[in-house]
Amino acid sequence: MRVKNGILTKQYCLISFILLISAVFVLWIGISPASAARKADVQKDASGLVDINNATQEDLENVKGLGAATAKTSIADKIKTKAKSAPEKLAPGTKINVNTADQTMLEKLPEIGPVKAKAIINGRPYNTIEDIMKVKRIKGKTFEAIKDYIVVK
Repeated sequence: MRVKNGILTKQYCLISFILLISAVFVLWIGISPASAARKADVQKDASGLVDINNATQEDLENVKGLGAATAKTSIADKIKTKAKSAPEKLAPGTKINVNTADQTMLEKLPEIGPVKAKAIINGRPYNTIEDIMKVKRIKGKTFEAIKDYIVVK
């Protein structure tokens, strides 16, 4: 091949550059951030078992010998387990004295989590149940949800 004014060399450089960029692009698509994150979420322990707490249904279905029905059952079991760990709510008619209740008891009130329970404790003492509305984040909707369950003594 004859090189005329370096044109052929420039063409080879351009073609090599395009091939390099193409290879990088193909590799990037194969290891996209989304697929890498999904793969990282499915953790295997030393015995090669998939951690169903972090696995998606697709991951569970891809496990050898685990069909779609079993995968759905595993996900349903995971949901039930998380639901069981939710705080217990109060039965209708139960009353809690907001001036003496501990944080765990206050968290049983509807719409009340750990942050609001701590705020209620820090805002004591209360003279009327309406005084609880002075607590940050406890306004109309939350007060309506808890007013039948609280007393002030």
